Amino acid sequence: EIEGTEYGFEYLPSDTERITSTADLNTMIFGERNYISFDPADFTENDAEIARLRYFLLARGINANPACIKEEGCGNIPIFNCEDPGKLIYLRNSENTQIYKENNCVVLDAVEGDEFRVINRFMYEILGIIDGN
Repeated sequence: EIEGTEYGFEYLPSDTERITSTADLNTMIFGERNYISFDPADFTENDAEIARLRYFLLARGINANPACIKEEGCGNIPIFNCEDPGKLIYLRNSENTQIYKENNCVVLDAVEGDEFRVINRFMYEILGIIDGN
């Protein structure tokens, strides 16, 4: 429980400490336009990983809508990439599990199967439980 709000996690903080994070998340300020972006080849707007990020941010009073990083296979949701204005959290599958800033994005890279681990690391940093590396 933090500031009267209960949060649930899939991993303990110690299970996420080896994930490199250089994005300085504990000072991240969200604006009016916030998006959780993804590649439609990796995720959909209804996937549990996207929902997990959205619910966490909503608990913090931040509305973040799903968005695709590219149009192909996206369907009927907005397209935003890291060059677009606004705050973007970009969840993507990668060869490394890490968190970093790229232009207007905070990128959550995850080796397949590590998505919830990197999301938990992001949450712990936003809440100030773990500092970035």
